[in-house]
Parts: sequence; structure tokens; C-alpha cells
Amino acid sequence: MKGLALHERGHTVAPVTGTYPNPPWLAAAVSAAGDLPYEWDLDSDRLTFAGRADLLFGAGVQVMTGDQLAGRINPEDLPVRLRVLAEHMAGRGSFDCEYRVRDAAGQVHWVHDRGACRRDADGRARTLIGVLRVVTQRKRIEAMQLNRHAFDELTGHFSRSRLAEALEHALEHAKRHEGHIALLAVGIDGLSAVEDARGPDAADRVIVEVGRHLDSCLRATDVIGRLGSDSFGVVLMPCPADQLRPTAEKVLGRLATLTSPVQGAPEHRLSAAAGAAALPEDARTASEAMTRAEAALAEARRRGRGQFVAFVPTEAERAEERRSLAAAERMHRALREGGLSFAYQPIVRAETLVPAYHECLLRLSEAGGAPVSEPGMIVAAERLGDIPALDRKTLDMAIDVLEQHHAVTLSVNLSGLTVSNRAWLRALNARLRLRPDLAKRLVVEITETAAMRDIEESARFIAQVRDLGVRVALDDFGAGFTSFRHLKALAVDIVKIDSSFCAGVAENADNQLFLRSLGTVARGFSLACVAEGPASDADEAFLRGEGIQYFQGNRYGAPTTTPPWG
Repeated sequence: MKGLALHERGHTVAPVTGTYPNPPWLAAAVSAAGDLPYEWDLDSDRLTFAGRADLLFGAGVQVMTGDQLAGRINPEDLPVRLRVLAEHMAGRGSFDCEYRVRDAAGQVHWVHDRGACRRDADGRARTLIGVLRVVTQRKRIEAMQLNRHAFDELTGHFSRSRLAEALEHALEHAKRHEGHIALLAVGIDGLSAVEDARGPDAADRVIVEVGRHLDSCLRATDVIGRLGSDSFGVVLMPCPADQLRPTAEKVLGRLATLTSPVQGAPEHRLSAAAGAAALPEDARTASEAMTRAEAALAEARRRGRGQFVAFVPTEAERAEERRSLAAAERMHRALREGGLSFAYQPIVRAETLVPAYHECLLRLSEAGGAPVSEPGMIVAAERLGDIPALDRKTLDMAIDVLEQHHAVTLSVNLSGLTVSNRAWLRALNARLRLRPDLAKRLVVEITETAAMRDIEESARFIAQVRDLGVRVALDDFGAGFTSFRHLKALAVDIVKIDSSFCAGVAENADNQLFLRSLGTVARGFSLACVAEGPASDADEAFLRGEGIQYFQGNRYGAPTTTPPWG
């Protein structure tokens, strides 16, 4: 067998030259592993397989052309394979990709294709030696896991993140066709009392029963999902404004007829409260609709059992809406016309106060003006559904800088909405999968609040980002409700401690206790810690003593639109 190129993750080792004998057990080992080695002569386009090619391509198939193989590949996957192949041919990474192929009977199989070119003395690629491995079963398992993520395991209804996707799609349709929809948030009263008295299984049975009755009293076009541990969300589509209250009262009336499904418990009536937001009148994004419907639900619960409250914006909120629209228009122009840029703020090493890397902060400029911080830009983007475009632009801008400056490390901030955005992950994968040199110099920051909206979803997102070699930071730690045990589940690389704990810590015993506890946990999990906003030499001394490795704040360098590296 000719020498094969050896691979490590993200690196290609030069192929071994010459010929060496095949050990007698090699063919059996390859067959047992289910691998299908091949040699592709690029000049003649002749692809020769070693092993049971018939199992994948049909009886008698041992040789085919590259074009014939391409004809078997799913059209959706072919561009990805061609791009990866072209990158490898140009010497910019390994040939490593997955795609679907059809066998002789028309059945579809997923394969993992990995290989390396052998080049002549002039560096021209002459052959490609590779291995195909069928990974259909793994892909099925991944699809099952994705399906479990999309649906609540207890009730079978949509999960919160999947409900948000459905709401976003319904909202886009309503905007295009000038329609009206609504999000109804239904909260179960007294569920904690059931759990305290009868245990979590009893509470689960109540949740399942409420879900069944929501199914029975709503239309087939309405979408139901779990909003929280004791609440459901219902996307009502269509739903004119004058039908929102009658629909909510119908649901609450139906639930009021239910009795506890817990055997052996004294019979008592279940009750619920509901809140709602009308779309697009009261909210322009799924995230905003959920926030406002849940705020209305909280107010309904405060008023008592069986109450319904529809969200009504205050005059201050209407004024903020006008400001947001103006900010959104400025941001739209900046996205179209290239008016976005970065300001860079250093994160310095605690021991030396020398910058270790820089955080990228978005700035906006119009008509050749100086870049400025737009206070409402991110809020406006979230409200108007422009976060995907903004976060994608941020990613591309940061990677462009990393490509141009090989000694620079940058961190970028993501909206909480991007944690469940598969398109952003695909974009990250497309740009960095073959560039480990760039990936190791990129840090992605998500806020603690965003991570805690759906900790399982966040953990999956973080794992996929880290698999590419990118580090992940949990920003504003301590500002929300993350417990130290969640740090293990999220498996981040860096914790950025909220400035409220760091400024004046030398004189605040409570904050000192928090930071000591965090330092112990961080060392146990091998986490790096960034202290945001130390205000004095005494603060710095205390933080160094607790093992904090990095500082950030205007004390160490204000954001500057002039790149510090020149």
C-alpha cells in the first residue's frame, strides 16, 4: 500500500513517501472497521476502491470516476465537498467532510470522507488518498437528539426554543401578509404545592393533563409549547385583537373544570392564569413577545386565580419604541453600506497589566462620520429581528481582522438569540473548520442571562463552538442567577465576573466571599477568570490574591476605534 497522509485535528502532516508492505491483518481490520479506502488519480479522474465498495455503490463497483461519485452525492452536500476539496488542493487545510450518497438501490447513506493529496516535485496535486466511512447510524442518533431538543420530553409539545422558532416564523408571515397573531402564556396555579405535598411525579401528571386539555380546546393551527416549569405558551394564528380575550377566557374556563389527576389526593379544582401579547402590534420579535406575554402572565397571577391580562405598552414604552425604530433604521443603513466597525478594549493580564487580548465592541458611523456607540442598536436589532444579520456581520468582521493580523486575539459578543441560531453555527464552522490557527485566537462571549434561558441548549451551543477550537466566555457572571454547579454543565473556558462584584471588593466582605468561592470553583474546573471594573489598587491586590488572571475596564484602557496593534 502506498504511504498515506497522516492527519491531526486541523493539521495536515506531509505524506510518507515510498512503499511499505501490507501486514496480513490490514484488509481484515479495514473491513471490520467498515472503512473504504480509495485512491483518486486526479489526472485521469479514476477513483479506485480497496475493500467492499459493493456494499455502498453496488455489486461489481470497484472503480468509478470522480464525476460519477459526484453524481451520487446529495446536491445539497456537493458544494460543501467541492469547497473543502478546493481548499485542500490549494494547501489551506485537510480534506475532511461529511455528505450523503446514494447506493445502487437509491438508498441514502451518510459518509465521512477524509484524505490527503500526494503532490509531485512542483507541488501539484496528482492523487488523493482517502477513506470513506459510513456514519449513517451516528447521523440518525444526532437527529434523534435534535428531535428530543425540539420537543418537551414530558408533554410532547414544543420546547421553549422550538416554540420561539415557530413564533418567529409565524411573525414573519404575519408581517408579510399584514396578519395578526398572538402569544398566549398560560400558567398553572399551585403546582409547587402539589409537588411539595405529593412529589414531582404528581406535579408532572398535572402538567401532562393541562397539556392534553390545551390540545383539546385549541385549533389545529395553534402551536403549543412549554414556556417554563409551570407554564405553556400558545401561538394563536391567526388571532385578530378582538378575539384574544375570548380565546384566553375559553382556555381558562376549560382548565377551571379540571380536577387534580393525582390518585389518592383530595379532589380539588385546578386553575390557571394567562397573559398575552398581540403581534406584531405589541412585539416585533419572538424574544420580545415571550418577554411581554410572560410579564402579562405575572401580572395576571398577581391579580388572582383565573385572571387574564393582555400586555399594554406604557407611554414610556411607546416612546422607547420610536427611539428603537430610529436606531434600527441607522443600523440597517450601516449594515447595507458598511458603516459598522469595531472599538477594541483590552483584557489585561492581572500580574503585568499587559493586554492579553481585546474585546470587539460594535460602533456605527454614517456618511463618513466618526464611529459612535449607538445606545439602542442592540436592543433595536433584537426587537426588529435583525440580530442574525448583526451577529453574522460581527463574526465576519472579527475573523477578517484575525486573518490580517496573526498575533491578535479577539473576543466578540453574541446576543442570547444566537445561542439557538444554527445558521450562525454553520457560518462559524464554514469559516473556521479548516483554520485552527484562527479558531484558537477567537473568544465568543455570551451573557449569563442568555445562557440560563435554556441551559441545555446553551451547553450544546458551547460544546459545538469549543469543538472548533474557539474559546467561550460567560459574560456578566453574578448578575443573574447562575449557580456554581451550572459552570460545569456549561463547560465554558472563561468567566467574566460582573463589575458589581469587583469594584470596591477590597472593602466589601460579601463580595469577597463570593469571589473566594468562585475562585475555588474556577480552579477546580480549570476556568480562567476576568474581573470587570476593579476600581483601585486595593481591589486589584485582592483579586490577584484570589487567583483572578485578567482585568478589564477603562482603568486599563478605554475602547478605541484605532487598532492597538497598528
